[in-house]
Amino acid sequence: MNPVTRLSAMLLVCLLYSSGTAYALEANTVFMCDFVNQSKLYRISTTTGKVLTPPGAKPMGISLCSDLAFRNFSLYATTYTRLYAVNTSTGHATARPNTYGPGINDVVALVAQPGTGKILGGGINFPGRFIEIDPTTGKATPRGNIGSSRAFWGDMAFLNGSLYATIRKNGQGDRTFLAKLTLNAQGNIGTVQELGMIRTTVNGTLYYLKQVWSLTVRNGILFGGNSQGYTVRINPANGVVTYPSGFAGINYLPMAGFSTSP
Repeated sequence: MNPVTRLSAMLLVCLLYSSGTAYALEANTVFMCDFVNQSKLYRISTTTGKVLTPPGAKPMGISLCSDLAFRNFSLYATTYTRLYAVNTSTGHATARPNTYGPGINDVVALVAQPGTGKILGGGINFPGRFIEIDPTTGKATPRGNIGSSRAFWGDMAFLNGSLYATIRKNGQGDRTFLAKLTLNAQGNIGTVQELGMIRTTVNGTLYYLKQVWSLTVRNGILFGGNSQGYTVRINPANGVVTYPSGFAGINYLPMAGFSTSP
């Protein structure tokens, strides 16, 4: 490549980065989508809890993205009824050929199982439906539910081989509970262990986080995000919340799904 061509290429890359139209996938980066009519793809700092800019948000071309999941280096997104493959550089989401299937229209939680690469999903309606999704076709196979009075609030994450989920409970309004899910040999739901309400205490007063829709693991730490735009650390033993060390306030975005790149 001659010097003029090389300089032109470098200038183009700089323009792309500064304008927010493209960027390379970096390891250990938390991505987020927002639950709005024109969903966008964001990056989140787990140190400050804030959206990273530049490059800022990427239009996904879909409405009401409810969760994200990395399967190896490929990022997937879900709406209530369909799986999408997401270009992490542009943010654009491409639909898989099929919807999840008849009657499966409430999928809000998404995660890829380490080792097997299975994509798992969860429903927001009671009883909380649990499914396995074919990443090529997008078709879903029912794998049980998490109980008649429980449903998924929005996300799942594997930590040290255990599957955690944010769930809602009948009669508990917008409160969120942390649960540990056990799968049997066939990949169906086995047991559901409730670990506690996702909460924090300030000066002796208990506060709970409303609608915790996002969950991911970064550097061995469980992080969550909610409908009001808070990014928090969650104790996996009991659901108690602490804020990132450099906490810089809320994002005022309905954080519908977190996932961390490998």
